[in-house]
Amino acid sequence: MWIDPEDGNRMVVADDGGAQVSFDGGNNWSTYENQPTSQIYRVSTDNSFPYRILGAQQDNSTIRIKSRTYGVAITDRDWEETAGSESGYVVADPLNPDIVYGGNYGGYLSRLDHRTGENRAITVWPDNPMGAGADVQKYRFQWNFPIFFSPHNPKKIVLCRQCIVFNGK
Repeated sequence: MWIDPEDGNRMVVADDGGAQVSFDGGNNWSTYENQPTSQIYRVSTDNSFPYRILGAQQDNSTIRIKSRTYGVAITDRDWEETAGSESGYVVADPLNPDIVYGGNYGGYLSRLDHRTGENRAITVWPDNPMGAGADVQKYRFQWNFPIFFSPHNPKKIVLCRQCIVFNGK
């Protein structure tokens, strides 16, 4: 946080999502919504045309953004939240780009169908591993575990933990 030494009512606070400004001593703040600032962990694309870019934003949400627009510039009308959480991998189904899979901490996985709005948990093992030691966990996932579709079979999604997991599609 920065406070103007000449005018204590002017303040700026910044974090992974961008900056917010107050001109009234912190009673009201500007919004993150008017600035294209975020820290993206990793990026993937889908097979739509024009393609969309998917990624997880630090301390925020996951996003799906059009790679081009019919307007003057890409704006917030061209992006939307998608599956997953702030730090995980996010991938679109190569056969249906409206279906997106997103990872979360500790092995949690979600599937979002953008056409229907259905968002459901499809975690490999229904257990909350937070705080548990590796000796008591059936499956051990890295904080941000890789998710991808097989390049040989686009119906197979692959998750990486202490061993590789394939879905049965």
